[in-house]
Amino acid sequence: MKWSDVGRVVVPASMSWAMPAWQQDAQVPGVVMPGSADYAQANAVEGQFGYPAGFCQAALAGATPSTPCRTVPDVSAQADQFTGAVTIYSSSFASPGNPTGWMTQGGTSSSAPTWAALLAMINVSPACKANTATASGVGFASPLLYAVASNPAAYKASFNDITVGNNDNYGLDNGQVYPATTGYDLASGLGSPQLTSAGGKAGLAFYLCGLGAQPSRPVVTGLSPATLPTSGGTVTISGNGFKTGSTSGVAGIQVGTAEVPPAHFTVTSATSITATFPPAVDTLPPGSPAPLDGAGPAHVSVTATNGETSMPGAASTVQYVDESGSSPVPSVTGVAPFGGLETAPAPVTILGSGFTGASAVTFGGVDAASFKVVSPFEIKATPAPYSASTTCAPSVVGETPTTDICQAQVQVTNTHGTSATGTILPPLEGDLTQSGPPSCGCETMPAPTEYDYVPAPAVTSVSTSAADPASLASENGSTLITVNGTGFDILTIDYADFGDPALESSIDGSISFATGTEMQVTAPPQPLSTQPAAVPLSVNTLAGQSAGLPVTYAGVPVVTSALNTATHHNGAPDTGGTAITITGQGLSQAVGPLRFASPSSTGTQYTYTVSSDTSISAQTVQQNPALVHVRVCSVTGCSHNPPADDFYLYPPGNPTVTSVSPASGPAAGGTKVTIHGQNLGCVTGVFFGTVAAETFSNAHALLDCGSTTVVNATSPVGTAGTTVKMTITTVESDFSGSGPSKSTASFTYTS
Repeated sequence: MKWSDVGRVVVPASMSWAMPAWQQDAQVPGVVMPGSADYAQANAVEGQFGYPAGFCQAALAGATPSTPCRTVPDVSAQADQFTGAVTIYSSSFASPGNPTGWMTQGGTSSSAPTWAALLAMINVSPACKANTATASGVGFASPLLYAVASNPAAYKASFNDITVGNNDNYGLDNGQVYPATTGYDLASGLGSPQLTSAGGKAGLAFYLCGLGAQPSRPVVTGLSPATLPTSGGTVTISGNGFKTGSTSGVAGIQVGTAEVPPAHFTVTSATSITATFPPAVDTLPPGSPAPLDGAGPAHVSVTATNGETSMPGAASTVQYVDESGSSPVPSVTGVAPFGGLETAPAPVTILGSGFTGASAVTFGGVDAASFKVVSPFEIKATPAPYSASTTCAPSVVGETPTTDICQAQVQVTNTHGTSATGTILPPLEGDLTQSGPPSCGCETMPAPTEYDYVPAPAVTSVSTSAADPASLASENGSTLITVNGTGFDILTIDYADFGDPALESSIDGSISFATGTEMQVTAPPQPLSTQPAAVPLSVNTLAGQSAGLPVTYAGVPVVTSALNTATHHNGAPDTGGTAITITGQGLSQAVGPLRFASPSSTGTQYTYTVSSDTSISAQTVQQNPALVHVRVCSVTGCSHNPPADDFYLYPPGNPTVTSVSPASGPAAGGTKVTIHGQNLGCVTGVFFGTVAAETFSNAHALLDCGSTTVVNATSPVGTAGTTVKMTITTVESDFSGSGPSKSTASFTYTS
């Protein structure tokens, strides 16, 4: 059984938190201790993909090599797509192998909604409704799950501990990345949920409702000041739950992704903390591109010594601003949406700080068509259309804003100055299947100060052509086709549609290569047909939907006859070289060799002439004698239409009988005889005089036609005292018209 996919071993830094000092010696699930086996293993695997040693610490501002880090996963649930945990319907799923359109779904797409549903059931359970504090639900469940697991009895009652298997889906480390073990592990977390234990006794529902009702979470109600320069400063945090009696109840404080060291805060009362907040740049997610210095909002959270953490909210958000002297200089931290149609851009929202009194907003150095300051941290603006005056960041060589995007800087100006420009790199171009840390010196996401002018998308050509059958797409899917046009930049393209994009049945293709003017996309499956079928391909970008251009799929040819051109029979000698005519439908899609297929061999003919969509001229090839199926192949598949495509390949030469053993038998018939001779393969008849044998067959041999020298038969009823000549017919004698074989053997009927 498959369990929920968990992705990378270490949580991205924006989700990580350092463990309070009081817990560092405790065995806390979900925490990797430096020096532990899991920690060493995580470092080793991350190193294989280019990540630095101590990746968890390196990704968390203020953490040191001895700081434990939060890991994933928390929990797991059934995620095996073959058991039907989640069953869904879409007409786009319909195919020859799945004609109904119903399918099962696995992975996190199965386990996540399972957990969501179970938590919803817990939130409305009688146990939660009975407590005023949990009448509306248990709230943020993650810390409560670990609180449950810290009690062995509660853990056993609340979780199915997964102890077998691993999440080494790709065979990276011989099944050791990472194995399921007793208790918490990096393959299945705490385990899968058990809302009630055996016999309907208390389980996860009871314990979550009970813990959620305990007034143990600290609360942040205000920050003073709520605005700081980007260099940081001293802040008073107001709230409650910060002290128990005369003892501090605070284990840690976090601002954004930065941890405030214990030496930098003092719990002055149960309702107040004085803390020195770090510089804004430390509160950013690791790897945030320059010139971001953290100007903008950062959430402040307080973690109590029992592990509970305050909830984020407007009252617990500090705003960092750039200042010149005592006045804020604007700082742009994001643009949404980050691009639009270059000839008619839609309005955007600019986020940041210091926007009070903004006198100008520019996109690529050109004034916005209009803007409105909503707050010190938000501006609504409409970019001016792209023009020759718009300054674009250096882009990919050989492409222009008319075919690719123009990456423009967004800047805001007030009386105190103009916001800094960001580092805008060229977009990722080419192969999009690369994984691991980017080393291309390019962007896979727009910079925070970037707005992209996008040309209207257009598809000008696709690589499929009915004139070139080998270029057609397979109706089975998986064909990589090349599409040319404009506006395909990976930063701004959303998807490629195969079919009417307005319909649910429209299927998105998987893009594996892209530049501004070319992309390679995997054509999805289509219903099987006989003739080529055209499906419109269009692309959707931030600038809209392009018009469609047909992608031509190959059908599967149908063979209605395969005949010897000279005799008009469906047979020829196995020596090859016999001219044949194949008729059918969809034959103009033929690619690769014709196939003369039998259970024991397949002859292939690479030389043939497609005379029309209904006719092919070719020659047989030398192969073992057999009844073969003549098959014509397209990129989708090969025809298979018995008995219409049956063709006999027989050993040349008329049959000759030289002896029969035994040479006599009762007139009542039933004597089993063995007939010897030459050219006896593919026997079609055995005759005792003019009377056909009751049964006959070639002796077993490697060839499909059996032995060419031995035939077994059973005598029919005869007249006592008469002697009859033994003759045989074969496929060869039937097709050539030579009739029964020559014979020097006779059979005598006895009384």
